[in-house]
Amino acid sequence: MPTVSCIVSLVDWPPFILSLQNVELAYLERVSFSLKNFDLVFVFKDFVEETAKGVSWSRISSIPTQELDPLRKFLDEQEIKYYEGSTNLVWDNVLSNIRENYADFVESGGWNFLEDKEDEEGVEQEDELEEGDEEFELEEESAEDEESEEESDDYEESDDSGDAFEDELGGDSAEGEAELSSDEEGMSWDELEKKAAREDADRGGSDDDRRRSREKRGKYSAGSKRRR
Repeated sequence: MPTVSCIVSLVDWPPFILSLQNVELAYLERVSFSLKNFDLVFVFKDFVEETAKGVSWSRISSIPTQELDPLRKFLDEQEIKYYEGSTNLVWDNVLSNIRENYADFVESGGWNFLEDKEDEEGVEQEDELEEGDEEFELEEESAEDEESEEESDDYEESDDSGDAFEDELGGDSAEGEAELSSDEEGMSWDELEKKAAREDADRGGSDDDRRRSREKRGKYSAGSKRRR
């Protein structure tokens, strides 16, 4: 629980009291929308001195995520510099490296390396999201192209079948009508019979002529039925 000059926890034993006057900076760990808790690390001002393990820094674990924004506001009000990251750092190693190369640490911008680390993590997450979106769009485009090709093939097959069917009907109809002369169009069956009989009588009525006349009448009958 934050107070005016310190952070305390008086519910559990032993009680926890952290004076803000000794804090160099704060680091929010495991900050992620997918997690329900985060951690808070305080690095003390005497971190450069060789001290016992754990004295140069302190971690408060498993803080509910809904306390994140109020805590940021509190740190700003106390003028405590803070950084954020998605993972836990091994602070004993971090502080040990700073002590060994303190001059380089100061020249390179001090604690700014924590901000650079945070930016790199954010860029990596954005790149992963962009790659995922691009793969999803490519899959959608591929599926749409395949579906369009299938529809086009089905349409062409349907047109070919329809044309073949029409050609077949048209061919049969043309064959049935090709045998009829122009003056025989529109004559009934009885009229054709009479005309054929007269023609047979005029030509002498040979068997071949009568057979050709019957074939002609049969084709006319088939053509007439198709037209009906």
